[in-house]
Amino acid sequence: MKVGEVIEARTEEFLAESDSLHQPPPLGSLVWVRDGPSTSSPSAESAGRTGHDGNRIYAVVGSAATGSREPGRPAVALGQSEEDLPKTYPHLSKLLRTTFAGLVVGHETVESTIRPTTEAEGTFTPHLSVGYRGTNGVPGSTDETSASACGLVRHYLPPRPAQLHSFVYLAQPEEVRRFTASLDFLPILASGEHDEALCACLRLAAQAYPDPSAFLMAAAKELVPLLASDAGRLQAVLLRLRPSHAGLRP
Repeated sequence: MKVGEVIEARTEEFLAESDSLHQPPPLGSLVWVRDGPSTSSPSAESAGRTGHDGNRIYAVVGSAATGSREPGRPAVALGQSEEDLPKTYPHLSKLLRTTFAGLVVGHETVESTIRPTTEAEGTFTPHLSVGYRGTNGVPGSTDETSASACGLVRHYLPPRPAQLHSFVYLAQPEEVRRFTASLDFLPILASGEHDEALCACLRLAAQAYPDPSAFLMAAAKELVPLLASDAGRLQAVLLRLRPSHAGLRP
């Protein structure tokens, strides 16, 4: 599902304008965008059918903001109720915009149509490796999609930043499973001041798995050595990954 368009880009992150005012993708959502021109239609890309020259860049939504489109004209209080505001200022929505930042956590080269796998291949098996392996190209056959030898997930920064004005798509559950089948992307998020986005990302990703608690437990184990030097930070992160905080039964 298309959720925005890139308006600024760096290798490690990008800024996108949301398609919906006041409704950016949730914090921690996994999104993807191209780093080059695509020859596929948006509907074909969102369905996994590709015909393009470029990597698919994966990012985690790290923050969002709503404000004036014109930096020199900041928004001011209008004293109107939410019900009366559109009637009194019908043009207001055209003067505002919502943006969100994508923290790049990896990329994928996709050169073929992604094929579905069987339901039995949906169990999470934690591992530490770069790229794909296993019968369906995924370690432990952890998700419902696979790619050819040309389609490899890399859990490190891409060679190029996202292309300006490229569309941003919200990753679907099978895409979330395919990317998070390896937890090698965790060091990127854990290396900066993005703990809330990190925890939100893992809580949302867990919901894409048949056993969310197993995913969260595996993620917590990987985070322990990464954050071992800061006991307070580690404790705060682990508390946010408790099943009750993820909307799961303890």
